[in-house]
Amino acid sequence: MKYFRKYVLSILLCFILTGCGQQAGFSESVSAVPESNFTESQTGVPETVMQQQTDTDAETAEIKSASDNVRPSKEEVLAMREKTLDGMPETEISRLRENIKVANLQMESAYLNDNLFKKLSDKESPYWQYFDCKGDIQLGWWYHQSIYPKDVIMKAENITEEEFAETYTEPGIVTNNFDAADFIDLISEMKSFVKNEALAADLQQLMDLTRMAQTTHEMQYANELYKVLHDLDYFLLRYGIEDVGQYTADAGTVGTYYGVLAVYGAEPFSAEEQTKAFGKILWDAYCFGKIEGTDHGVPDTYGQESTYFALYDVDGDGQEELLLNWTGASMADTVEYIWGYGDNGTHVELCEFPALTCYDNGVIEAEWSHNQGLAGEFWPYFLYRYNAETDQYELCGGADAWDKSVAKTNEQGEDFPDDIDADQDGIVYYLLPADWDGNYDMKPVDGAKYRTWRESFLEGASKLDDIWFWDLKEENIAILGAEKPD
Repeated sequence: MKYFRKYVLSILLCFILTGCGQQAGFSESVSAVPESNFTESQTGVPETVMQQQTDTDAETAEIKSASDNVRPSKEEVLAMREKTLDGMPETEISRLRENIKVANLQMESAYLNDNLFKKLSDKESPYWQYFDCKGDIQLGWWYHQSIYPKDVIMKAENITEEEFAETYTEPGIVTNNFDAADFIDLISEMKSFVKNEALAADLQQLMDLTRMAQTTHEMQYANELYKVLHDLDYFLLRYGIEDVGQYTADAGTVGTYYGVLAVYGAEPFSAEEQTKAFGKILWDAYCFGKIEGTDHGVPDTYGQESTYFALYDVDGDGQEELLLNWTGASMADTVEYIWGYGDNGTHVELCEFPALTCYDNGVIEAEWSHNQGLAGEFWPYFLYRYNAETDQYELCGGADAWDKSVAKTNEQGEDFPDDIDADQDGIVYYLLPADWDGNYDMKPVDGAKYRTWRESFLEGASKLDDIWFWDLKEENIAILGAEKPD
């Protein structure tokens, strides 16, 4: 156990260029590297220099949800601190106070000065790497404004922003030594010294919110994580209005009370029953080779290293589904499941070969496992559409093809239908009905009719290309909050 770890994880030291003392902002093109807002504290951990808040955009509205909360008085804070820390060694009290303080200050600075939650509202933002990855991570392309004033250079050289980026920017690389799992480990270890159940519940909140932020890449979990850190720091372990307020020109942030702590009677965050139920499915598959709600058994030779899961609202019903992509087996045993959750618990929405393309209108294209017919480079597939009444996917039909370059006659000895191939590209298509019996006794169609048929299901829908899959490993399954079975 790491009893003497004195630093706070880099996921909460976001936006610091370690070693050169600079703060970095990211955009889709290029970003200037402004002056640092951090100084080194005596503990060796960067500590923020408080600045007046000037950001009044939607992000501020998102997090400033504390107007109805009556903050505790100084006397109440001191009394609650004495109660909740009772029985803890003084060294561990100091560790807890310091780690929570620094974590809060860094998230606070990133929120006030660097649009943290606005960045994290994009699930594909490179800043999620602070939760996901260790080592060198690239946050964007940066330039030094003081050395290369972009507007001046672009005007003087008559170049575009893209041309400026090619010449004057460099990869924005930072080193992340710790990820979400490390933060959870640190909080868990400090929690082991806590005797008060309510304070233990608040530390558990930090761990659960970190797990959910990492798993889902949902900004709301990072937002709630900040609120818990804020209230722990300013309204329990310190009294921020006095301890910090005198050093800042704007005491509004320090004086904001979110009312999220269990020690003051708030209901602590915990993983939802739905998420825990999904976690149980994964534990059963991982530990016992059993896939819940199916007659599919996991083969003895399965490979967990190539098996993945995700939480994502693929059907558009407003709540996340569990996707399990089991590819670590022979071709015949590979499978992908989609589970939903309702009043009666979990249920299978779809089971198919793991070659799915999901669309934002509830349609899924499921490629066949084999293409041994006449289709050539065209890969046959089925189309499924989500039925909100049954909370399951229903087969709509499918498509196969006959490529003349593969065979000029089919198995029945019939010649390629040149008269149907109106666009003369050498390919015709079979439109398979939902109740297809495996026979090709239907008349093929040309490319135009095939595309019209396909579009009648897709209706201009876009692919869901931001589904994050995680390796089926113990540390990732544990994120969902279900206990590992014995």
